[in-house]
Amino acid sequence: MNKPDIFKSLMVAGGVLMVLSVIMTVLAISKPVHLTRTTALVNYSQNGRFNYTVYLKPSDLYGPGPVTVAAESKFPQKVVGKIAFSYAFQPAAADASGTARVEAVLENPGIWQKTLSLVPDTAVSGNFSLNFSLDMSQISRIFNAIENETAISATTEVVIINAYFQSGSNVTVQSLPITIENNLIVIPDSLGLSQDAGTGQFIYNINPVIPEIQTTDTAYPSFNLTGQQPLPATTTPIILQPGQTDFVNLVDKMNAGFTYQFQADQPVQNLKMGVDVVANLVAAQSWSKSFDLLQTSENGNFNLDFPIDIAGYDSLIKAINSETGAAPASYNLTVIVNIHVTGDTSYGPIDETFSPVLSGTITGNVLNWAPTLTDSKSGAINHITTTTNKFFGLSVRAARVICSLLSVIFLIFLAALVLSYFKSRGHGSSVFDRKFQQIQKSYGTRIAESKGNQLVGDKNPIPMNSIEDLMKIADELGKPVIHQSEELSGDIHIYYVIDGNTRYQYALSRDMPKQTGGTSAVHQ
Repeated sequence: MNKPDIFKSLMVAGGVLMVLSVIMTVLAISKPVHLTRTTALVNYSQNGRFNYTVYLKPSDLYGPGPVTVAAESKFPQKVVGKIAFSYAFQPAAADASGTARVEAVLENPGIWQKTLSLVPDTAVSGNFSLNFSLDMSQISRIFNAIENETAISATTEVVIINAYFQSGSNVTVQSLPITIENNLIVIPDSLGLSQDAGTGQFIYNINPVIPEIQTTDTAYPSFNLTGQQPLPATTTPIILQPGQTDFVNLVDKMNAGFTYQFQADQPVQNLKMGVDVVANLVAAQSWSKSFDLLQTSENGNFNLDFPIDIAGYDSLIKAINSETGAAPASYNLTVIVNIHVTGDTSYGPIDETFSPVLSGTITGNVLNWAPTLTDSKSGAINHITTTTNKFFGLSVRAARVICSLLSVIFLIFLAALVLSYFKSRGHGSSVFDRKFQQIQKSYGTRIAESKGNQLVGDKNPIPMNSIEDLMKIADELGKPVIHQSEELSGDIHIYYVIDGNTRYQYALSRDMPKQTGGTSAVHQ
């Protein structure tokens, strides 16, 4: 192999090594220095499920024809003093026990709310009743004070009485809304409510400011100051069945329930849940209202029952549309149960939130609830470990340094080879290389290669002036031309024809000057 071929082979090898080292450098750089491994120490999940029942008014469409009955009772505000209430509850399970309380929520709808405790938490068992009263003059003073503070007068003052019964993790609430408008106190005639946990009934009696009003002639219209008694349970409630259209104006009431479960694969201590149930009524890109339905705290899995005031929301929509003069095509009604869960484990604390949603839309006086009633959320307490990443047995950081150094070394080696190659081609030897390549190209098919670099010593050498002259001799004698290199480096090439004891030869040497054509006669 001649020197140029050696240079070329070395340059190819150097280039391959440099490319490989660059690839290895890129791969080392692309790998992270450290690896993180996440191990779940505690896995937990939260699951929630909604259920609801829609009770319908008597109608020609879904039930017995409607009967004209009074939906509410109205009393002149100036006549009413205190209202004495009694709330009776009959649980579905006769031996059920728990705690009960009664609160009054005063509100200017959509602007402010204030909660008053009427009956504190009371231990109860089986059938029970709670007695309390509302001093309407005191209620009126509270409304006036807040209106003076906020400088916002309420056209309608609302007092919502909420009766709560909690048995274990089950919470049931029954609401009685009282409105004060146009100097009249309005109390609904529907005072009873049946739910899964049991049946509750409000009873009230009004103590007038003027005691003689019921026995003397006055300018006040005649009215009954005693709330209606429970209706005989002879009528079957009309419940909206699957597949039936939920017309808003046919809804009498809607009771909703929510079941919550918390599960973990490790023991959890001090498990607490703060629960806040809200309803949002939204007219897209127009207005929105939010309503607090229930607030409670739990220590484990629980069930909630609460009413959804569809009729009240429908009345609010109509009132706002009348005020604004705009009637959006649809409204979104969502019930959100916001749950904040905290607890302790041997691996660390749990602090999570979970907010399942019951979604509905009101379009063209039709209420449609989304079919998805369940939701879930998973979480974990994780342990994260960090280890040094490896690359071919080395740390990634060390591999980056070594591969980068090798890339630089092979680049310098390749550059030196290229410079040496072009430097050698720049000397007189370039004529030698071109002459050799020209001979191989022109007469390669007629030249036989000799093995070894020793010439036959018993022949009389006759030097030829050119390869062409040697080819003429070969043609005349009908002999082959033999090629032989005298140096391992390929700096001397000898072409010869043997005829008896005579050897006709042409020698090509790298060390011969250019003007001689790089040829010489070599005698043995």
